[in-house]
Amino acid sequence: MKLKEIDRTVHVAWSPVKIQEQNANANYLVAGTAAQQLDASFRFVILPIKTRFISFFVCSTNSQLELFQVNLADRSMSMAPIGSIKTDYRFVEYSFSFKIDISWFFRFNKLLWTSPKLLIGATEKGRIYLVDIMAGSITKELDKHTGSVYSIDVNILQPNLFASGGSNSELMIWDLNDLKQPMVPGGTSSTTHHMDEEVQCVAWNRQKSHILGSTLGGKTLIWDLKSSNEPIFKISDSTYRMRANRLVWHPDITSQLCLASEEDQSAAIQLWDLRYGASPMKLLSGHTRSRY
Repeated sequence: MKLKEIDRTVHVAWSPVKIQEQNANANYLVAGTAAQQLDASFRFVILPIKTRFISFFVCSTNSQLELFQVNLADRSMSMAPIGSIKTDYRFVEYSFSFKIDISWFFRFNKLLWTSPKLLIGATEKGRIYLVDIMAGSITKELDKHTGSVYSIDVNILQPNLFASGGSNSELMIWDLNDLKQPMVPGGTSSTTHHMDEEVQCVAWNRQKSHILGSTLGGKTLIWDLKSSNEPIFKISDSTYRMRANRLVWHPDITSQLCLASEEDQSAAIQLWDLRYGASPMKLLSGHTRSRY
């Protein structure tokens, strides 16, 4: 049963805690304008110029973060934002009355709201933004990626660490206590992979803080950041020929993970156990289209 809806093309992240404890029915989520998507402002225009017609596309450059209060006691379907950060040329304007200087438009590939004071946003312009939603400020801008950043994930066992993956085979490990230079695991640079390969998913293991999974060029790489600078496992599906680009670890079993693909011909979800890595231990079928 549908309870609420937001008419936006966005990525969303739920607040990890209730922001206003006095309202027991209220939860919060933030919505960020999605990258590589067309919205309602997209238009195809044809103009007559003397004896010829000139056609061109007009596409919105608006991008924003919006904060919504989700009150399930309110039976109405729609929700209005209670705050927003909007880009307007060189400025980001927050509706709680502040302005921040931003050098370019940005749209989001991924959002993670990890604590009341920290939202992490990965953008199509290669920037990672650390945002304090309630204070109304962008606290840090990270620009080490050379292309689009597709995925981010926070280490739940060591919350000061998060991983990011993006274009040009780039995989980086960040420490919130020292953001000057990220760790770059061995074998993730363009010298060892094709420049056009993308790290589309990164995911920390839920039981071992030093184990990280990533997808690259249809393969899944498992890293032990404590003892090795190279992948300790490489999963490549030769049986079903699925090019994996989504990865989720089992919450309780260290060695198990699920893989999925954006390709419609690979609509099943595969359950793998690293102890028996030759083929998936189970296929979860039923979808007829890929999952994003």
